[in-house]
Amino acid sequence: MALYTGDVEGLEDDNLAYSGNFVTTYVTAAEVLGATTTYAYALTDNPLQPEQPHVFAAGAVVGEQVDAGVTLTEYVPILTIDQDGSKTWNIDNYLFDPEFTHRGIGGKTFFNAYGHSLTKVWRFLGGN
Repeated sequence: MALYTGDVEGLEDDNLAYSGNFVTTYVTAAEVLGATTTYAYALTDNPLQPEQPHVFAAGAVVGEQVDAGVTLTEYVPILTIDQDGSKTWNIDNYLFDPEFTHRGIGGKTFFNAYGHSLTKVWRFLGGN
C-alpha cells in the first residue's frame, strides 16, 4: 500500500493541458516501511527540461518490495476543481469535443471510433 502526494507544474492557465500521454518513471523500496517516488512528463517533452505540464510525487509505502520502472500513462481529465472551489466536469471534453487538443493515443482512438457519432447524442442530452 502506498500513500503519496505530488505537485503538477507547468499548467499555466490550462488545467486540461495535464491530460493525454505521459511517460511515468517510478522507484519504490520498502521493507515493512519505505518510500516511493514518481515523475511523469509529456510523451513529446524533454524530461530533463520539461516545457509542458509534468508532475513529481513522493510518499510512504507499507510492505516489502523493490520496484522501478517506466510506463506510458494516459491521463484523462475527469473533474477540475479550481482554487476558488469551482468545479468543472471535463471527461465530456476529452471524449466528445472535436476541438480538444490534449488527447492521448487511447483518447484519439476512442474519439475517432465513437466520438464523432456520440457527440450529437451527448449534446442532445445537454452536454457541452
